[in-house]
Amino acid sequence: MLIGVELLETLRAYMKKDVIHVRKVLEVALIAVARQAIIDEPNTAPGLTLFGVAALILALGVAFYFERQSDT
Repeated sequence: MLIGVELLETLRAYMKKDVIHVRKVLEVALIAVARQAIIDEPNTAPGLTLFGVAALILALGVAFYFERQSDT
């Protein structure tokens, strides 16, 4: 539900200003990947899948950090 609301906010902002807000897209991606990490059972998921999810969360976190730093 939260992912859908964030996507609608992103689309609304794009329609108003014709600009894609990178922060909103990164927020939606972080929420989606975190949700996937929470839903997957660590005991049943392959180790490589868990490593990939962790790498994705780290990469999105770093991108979000640098995006926030570019505003200042």
